[in-house]
Amino acid sequence: FGGYHASLMSDEAKKHADSIVIGEAEYNWPKVLLDVQKGKLKPFYKPEKLVEPEDIVQARHDIGVYTTMEAIQVSRGCPTGCEFCAMQKIEGPRFRGRIVDQIIDEMKIIKSKTIFFADASLTVSPSYSKKLFKEMAQLNKKFHCFGNINVLSRDDELLKLSQEAGVDKWYVGIESISQENINQAGKSTNKIENYATAIKKIKEHGMNVTGFFIFGLDHDTPETFQKTLDAIYEWDLDSASFSILTPYPGTRLFERFEKEGRITNYDWSRYEEGKVNYKPAKLTEEELLKGIRYVAKDFFSVKQSFKRSFNRHHLNPIDAVITFVSNLSLRYFYMYEKLDI
Repeated sequence: FGGYHASLMSDEAKKHADSIVIGEAEYNWPKVLLDVQKGKLKPFYKPEKLVEPEDIVQARHDIGVYTTMEAIQVSRGCPTGCEFCAMQKIEGPRFRGRIVDQIIDEMKIIKSKTIFFADASLTVSPSYSKKLFKEMAQLNKKFHCFGNINVLSRDDELLKLSQEAGVDKWYVGIESISQENINQAGKSTNKIENYATAIKKIKEHGMNVTGFFIFGLDHDTPETFQKTLDAIYEWDLDSASFSILTPYPGTRLFERFEKEGRITNYDWSRYEEGKVNYKPAKLTEEELLKGIRYVAKDFFSVKQSFKRSFNRHHLNPIDAVITFVSNLSLRYFYMYEKLDI
């Protein structure tokens, strides 16, 4: 086994596998294959160091099923280290950007007209991203990527270059409308008073903004849900993602909740961001579920979806219809799958 859960819960995972590959694979995978040939597979393969950018293996885009939006990863490492995220424990805090020319060559292989960046954020190193965006402009493709909302709010050059490169959608981790929640999560550089300006700037450059929200943080109250919905409509977000706080194993959040005796369920199959697996601080479990369902149901209602799709002057009729259908599919996802409304 390998991957996040196997790496962070290696002893548990070992009960179900012959061997566990911990962390990044590039340096350990040749050792695994050699040991398989010898018939001497080790129980654990631990990383000796982080993989250097020039050694990160390009993904195989010539196999598998074609999709309308293929993915690419151009960097690893996240210096932020949010309390609820395990990425830093796997990829480390040091930003490692792949060689730009190699990235462009990989993008040319990808058949889909839209490419999704699987990176934690393309704003960790603005200078690196600007260099990449300049080269991407030649490809005539569309791109979706994650970014830090505060960096985007103050770097007009980054916004301009990203738009010229073909970026048409930014995913931003707003997380909460409470600065106390933001600070506790480890994102104190994000200032809520800057959000409106940042979102407006991104949209003025002709790009869409999808905000990611987490409910059930320690400073959330029953009033949080309506206040969040009001902020979303005030900011005129193009789309949004709603999740219940999930204390994934290996995160600082999980460790803190365990010390505080707040973990209520260790069935990992429930750890899917639509179920409550801990004791919220200022909410009951019922209030948390009712609140997030209310927000998702209102935001993805037919009325609101229609307004977002057909009241935007920059959308042509075909794009408006596509946006509307996309909203309806998200409505189905939240109502019948993620939150079971």
